[in-house]
Amino acid sequence: MIKTLNSKIENNLNKFDEALGRKCTRDGIIDEKQYLEAPVKILWILKEANSPEDDIHDMRGGIASLLDGEEIHKDWAKTFTALAYSTYGILNNIKLESYPKIAANAPVVESLQKTVFINVKKPPGVSATIVREMNDFYSKYNLLLKEQIEIINPDVFIFGGSFRFFQKEWFEIFGNKSYEDISKSHIQEYQYGNKLLLSTYHPNQRMITRDVYCNSIIDSVMKWKGK
Repeated sequence: MIKTLNSKIENNLNKFDEALGRKCTRDGIIDEKQYLEAPVKILWILKEANSPEDDIHDMRGGIASLLDGEEIHKDWAKTFTALAYSTYGILNNIKLESYPKIAANAPVVESLQKTVFINVKKPPGVSATIVREMNDFYSKYNLLLKEQIEIINPDVFIFGGSFRFFQKEWFEIFGNKSYEDISKSHIQEYQYGNKLLLSTYHPNQRMITRDVYCNSIIDSVMKWKGK
């Protein structure tokens, strides 16, 4: 029997559970069929689930049901509005000025179901990341994280405030580095083998406008694709 990507990821998450001695917050592929058929396979990597009450048990289900009427659910909107616009733009080769509004435009939000979303730290955290805890988690469990990412095998990695927790040598598993652009403060581009890695702010950031945030990501991917 051929294992699906979702079953492989679940096995990987079970290893996290066993190592942690507790059930970790589930993440990974939202919709396997849509992900595999997407023109660009995108992996979003954030830091940890913002769940101080430990009441988010599966990020995948929350992302699959983000729409609350005509808007993204208020508890998720600050982070996932930017993710939705960026993803929609990448998959449709359009920039923010030509986007439909979130309200009454389910395709913008539903585009996230064609991507993968993971957190570096699997147990939930709070709104303000404790850097020491993130570093400790990565140090202990980076091989399991590597296994999860290798299962997902994306084309494009988008690190939303999480790039600094990874050791640079870790990226060599994707091939030799052939391109690097760190000239802009809000987004850095790297190419390892045939993979594009983008390091940018967390999507719920206040340093730049949402238009600049999303379009910088879209521009980088379009340039990489040769559009």
